Amino acid sequence: MAWDVQVQAQFYRIYGGLLSNLTFFTNPACLAEVPVTSVQVADTPAAGEAFFFLITSVNALANEGTAGFGTFAERSVIQSCP
Repeated sequence: MAWDVQVQAQFYRIYGGLLSNLTFFTNPACLAEVPVTSVQVADTPAAGEAFFFLITSVNALANEGTAGFGTFAERSVIQSCP
């Protein structure tokens, strides 16, 4: 899985879960913090399921960027990575 570089990013946070659990109110699990713009996804979802991933960038001041947009509004990550 790969994503575009964010110029001021010091690292990226990867959030995700099962697609069947994704709603506007979903608080996805923090899966990793990485300094690169690609990772290997080793797991395979069960038959009939799929994974979703949200990538955010974090700058030198520890400000975390957006997790993208849902149907009507910007998607928030309520619990950030520890």
